[in-house]
Parts: sequence; C-alpha cells; structure tokens
Amino acid sequence: MEEIDNIRKNIDEIDDEILTLLNKRVEWALKIKKTSLGKTPIRPEREANIVRDKTEKNQGPLPNTAVREIFTQIIASFRDDLQLDKPVTVSYLGPAGTYSEEAAGKLFGSTIELHPEETISEVVRAVENGSVNLAVVAIENSSEGAVRETHRLLQSTDAKIVAEISLPIVHCLLSNAAGLEDIKLVYAHPQALGQCRNWLATHLPKAKQIPCASNSAAAELAAEKENSAAVASQKASEIYQLKIIEKGINDQPGNETRFIALGNLQTRPTGHDKTSILVVANDKPGALHELLGILADAGITMTRLESQPYRKGQYAFYIDFVGHIKDAPVAEAISRIDKSARICQVLGSYPMEIEG
Repeated sequence: MEEIDNIRKNIDEIDDEILTLLNKRVEWALKIKKTSLGKTPIRPEREANIVRDKTEKNQGPLPNTAVREIFTQIIASFRDDLQLDKPVTVSYLGPAGTYSEEAAGKLFGSTIELHPEETISEVVRAVENGSVNLAVVAIENSSEGAVRETHRLLQSTDAKIVAEISLPIVHCLLSNAAGLEDIKLVYAHPQALGQCRNWLATHLPKAKQIPCASNSAAAELAAEKENSAAVASQKASEIYQLKIIEKGINDQPGNETRFIALGNLQTRPTGHDKTSILVVANDKPGALHELLGILADAGITMTRLESQPYRKGQYAFYIDFVGHIKDAPVAEAISRIDKSARICQVLGSYPMEIEG
C-alpha cells in the first residue's frame, strides 16, 4: 500500500506541474489575442504544425495517437475559450453520429460548435455563405473510391481545402430486430452500401437496400421502423438506441475514408503541405501526359489522380501533389499547367495529414 501511495503522490505532483505549464501557455495564448493574427478565427496550418512537431518529438511510452488527441484538444480549448471568446463553427453531414462529425472533432477538437446539415451540398453552402467557419466533407473511400458529390461541388465553390484527415471506417449493422431473419429493410448511405456489398448479399440477400443521405439518417429510420436495420457507426447505435447485430461488416477490413475541411481562408506553408488542383485538359492527343509531365519536370510528387465528368464530352482531373502554392516550384508548375490546360483551378494548399 505504501508503494501505491508513493506512486500516486508522484503522479499528483506531475499533474500539478502540467497544470502550471498549461496556465503559462494560456498567458502566451492571450498575448496572441492582442495581435492582428489573434483576430483570425482559426489557423489550421499552425495547429497542424504544433501537433506534428509534438508527435515527432514524442519518445513514448505515450502513443502518438494520444499525443495528437491531447494537443488538438489543448489548442482547441485555448483557441475557442480564450483567444476567440466563442467556438469555431463547423458544418458536417448529419445528423449526429456520422463519421463526418467524428472527423470534424479529430481535426479541430471537441470545443467546436457543430452544425449538422442534411446533404453535402448544404454542408458546403454553409461555409460559402459565412454561416460557419469551416465545412468537413468526405472526398474518397479506400474501397469505393471518390465521393462524386464532393468532387462536383469542388468544381464550383470558392471555399478552399484547408485540412485533411483519414478515418478508419468500421460499419455496424444496427437494428432492434430480434435477428437477421427478421430484417426486411436496410438503410444506409450509398457509399456504405457499396462498402458492405458482399456482406449484405451473403447475410441479408432478401432485404431491400434503401439509400439515405447519411448513415446516421439511416439509423434514425431504423429506430423508427420495424424489421429494419441500418449500416452505421457504433456511436450511432448509442445515439439512436439500436442494438449492434454485427460489427465490422465492411468487406475490406482496412476500410478508410479521407475527409477534407473547407474554409474561406488561405493557409501558409508549413514544410509538410499538399496542394489539390482541378484540371480540364485541352482536346488533343497526349494532353494529360503533357500536364503531368510539368509536375515531373519540376520534381513534384503526385499523390492522387482522379477523373470525374465535368461537362458534356469533358472530364475534370483532380490532382493532389506534395508542396504549397507559395513554394516557388509549385507556383511555377501551376502557372505552366494553367497555360497548357483549358481550365486549371487551385482547390487549396493545406497541411498534410499527420500520420503515425
């Protein structure tokens, strides 16, 4: 017992030191409030830089995931409660319990004010009209590919990508039915239905699949209708009081979705950045090869190439690559692409996701 008491005494002393240091950090954070930058609602690149730096310096045994969560929350508490005197507002595809909501919290902390919207279009419109500071939307999934509606909206919005994060997606079959044999309807977002295609065909071959605006909206319906189920998150089961009939029903166990945050602001270079552009090539042989060659000539690493319909007979190419628009090689490459392509639209330069 004496040994435990000594351990607890040391932990208490360390907690006191942490509290003292946190209050010192508050004093400096309040100094920022008095500067011109202190009037800016949020600086995603600065916040990402802090979290990345602490993750890289971490020597354990605290895992990096905990380091990221702790410092994200510290930053959010100081930013929203002290520097801004109000929470940063974020729209996402609702209702409560979606993976988009989880992505928003992991990116910007739990102190943000969340604004659920019924469609991805309304999520983006909220940041365009200034109703919120930021909007979080899914852009691609590791098994089902691009989220078409997000790509379509990126063609027309003036909001820029300011942050990104990828989340592991673990789909659950939620229902209040006694068992699988009683389920006649399955509600889910079309992406989720695609990600669980084989499981549903094997275990619920006769159940009618009904697409919904989001998996949480599906859970709401499943909670209201008999003999129905939803494909949604574990959190949704708690919110809508549904039983988890089966966990992890997605066909690919490493299923991930990448989310982006959109805002009406420009991020500054961090040294760990990514730029996304939309390009419509001229109608001539080798046009895309020519455009990609510009990036190769500049020594720029491309991380993603996605094609989506643009207008009749035309396709837009969404290209992600390493670097920031304010980096000289990137600026020069984009200038060359702009001269060689029919359309070249910069969708945003933003800090790369912090991995590990």
